[in-house]
Amino acid sequence: MKNLLILLPVLFIFACSKDSQPDISQSRNDGLLPLALGNTWIFADSSWNNGVLASAGYDTLFVEKIEKWNDDTCYYFNREFSLAVSGDTIYGLRAGWSGFFWEPEFFPVTKDTITDISLYGGDVAFERISFSLDKVISVPAGSFSPCNYYSMKWFRTIILSPETGFVKIIETDGYGPEPPNENSGYRRVRSLIKVSLKQS
Repeated sequence: MKNLLILLPVLFIFACSKDSQPDISQSRNDGLLPLALGNTWIFADSSWNNGVLASAGYDTLFVEKIEKWNDDTCYYFNREFSLAVSGDTIYGLRAGWSGFFWEPEFFPVTKDTITDISLYGGDVAFERISFSLDKVISVPAGSFSPCNYYSMKWFRTIILSPETGFVKIIETDGYGPEPPNENSGYRRVRSLIKVSLKQS
């Protein structure tokens, strides 16, 4: 893969050499997730317990560092994901009994629902659905449409907006409806407050 997007430097820092000095500061995967050193997404971060608000705060995802690894480029985020970009698809790094492997995480979608199986979490299979949303997604940062919807059924939903990236991240308790609604199944909801993207 030509680009590696790595978010979880503690777990995956072995992938890149500390001595490498890449002659690159930014890259993009237009229409899915903007990639550039310093790109930052700030979220309102709320936790729910049986539909009742349990806590509220803020969370931030940002591109912290870029390094070269062999012929690939590693993008270090401050936490959460480990992704690799190849063409128009972003792959997620998974860990199974036989070691690490890659599977598609974000990819071009249409209004038609794509259903497949993910081994998110290793060797446990989750049903996943992906499609392009018709409705406007409203968050503190504004209203976004169209958006792409990627859901690990009954576990995690990520909504991306072209040229903006993360708009909303929803984690459920494993028993809520699919698609999730605002009255049931939530464990944690992150809604975009502010985004800062570097120019490519």
